[in-house]
Amino acid sequence: MDTVDLRQCVITTLTRRGKGKEDSPIRVITEVWDAETGYKIAEFDPDLIYECHTDNFIRLRIKEKK
Repeated sequence: MDTVDLRQCVITTLTRRGKGKEDSPIRVITEVWDAETGYKIAEFDPDLIYECHTDNFIRLRIKEKK
């Protein structure tokens, strides 16, 4: 059966990664946190070479924390 799990979340852009060099530029990491539990449920790093389906990742993290 298909279900929907509604959660409040906090989205931040406080984290930075990279060394500020040509081969490692400083970039802003977007993080999604569960407002109730405080667990990070997703992040987006614009420098990743591969694609990650965030909706699947969020679903997996929510199942882990129940």
